[in-house]
Amino acid sequence: MPLFPILGIISCLAMILGLGWENWARLGGWLAIGFIIYFGYSVKHSKLSKGQVVIPKDPPGDGLH
Repeated sequence: MPLFPILGIISCLAMILGLGWENWARLGGWLAIGFIIYFGYSVKHSKLSKGQVVIPKDPPGDGLH
């Protein structure tokens, strides 16, 4: 049984759960800003929304070769 990885997970979870609500609020705010930037950029620069069909030059194989 992997003792050290389990102890590492437990200690990280304990530290995360010990954070105050201010830190969680900051996380939520920055996460919302990040989502707005990410999805705003993707909607504006989407090739599918412009009607362009993208055909890969080298389509992925089945992983057997």
